Amino acid sequence: MWRVIGISTDSLTHLEQETEKIINFLNGDFIDYFHIRKPKMTKWQLKKYLLLFPKDMRNRLTIHDHYDIAEEFGVGGININKRNADTDISLWNGRISYSCHSLQGVERCKDKADYVLLSPVFDSFSKHGHKSAFTLGELVLAQEKGIIDDKVIGMGGVDIKRFNILKMLGFGGAAMLGSLWQTE
Repeated sequence: MWRVIGISTDSLTHLEQETEKIINFLNGDFIDYFHIRKPKMTKWQLKKYLLLFPKDMRNRLTIHDHYDIAEEFGVGGININKRNADTDISLWNGRISYSCHSLQGVERCKDKADYVLLSPVFDSFSKHGHKSAFTLGELVLAQEKGIIDDKVIGMGGVDIKRFNILKMLGFGGAAMLGSLWQTE
């Protein structure tokens, strides 16, 4: 099952305009889920931000911080990353994803997740100087070993033109940040 995931900017400004764009992306039937990645956002700010989304759309959102408000706001998923790797998520019943920056991380996390984000697969659009962490050969070998499969979502320098490369490498989807927001 091929999935396309959008990632928010980490900016704390122009949140109403950003929300409108995310809603439009989700209404466009192109993006399956949208990750809200705002590492500097307080819990109160995140609550206020989530209220900008229609209730019936929040199940397609995944938050990267402040998991304790996910259920209250009807958020469909949580993403585990380095900032909160030790958080107890045992009572969470929604989608779980992990941010991984190595193939070893994918191997550690994949079985306990609905999907994992592996980055950077390509040179980043949004983080200048952030180069791919993998050679094409490493990715092909990872696919052959079953590390990369339909539970692994490629991220980092991903745009529509690279979907076919990700599919050929066995990825189960694509996550986009810079390519969605670079028109700003």
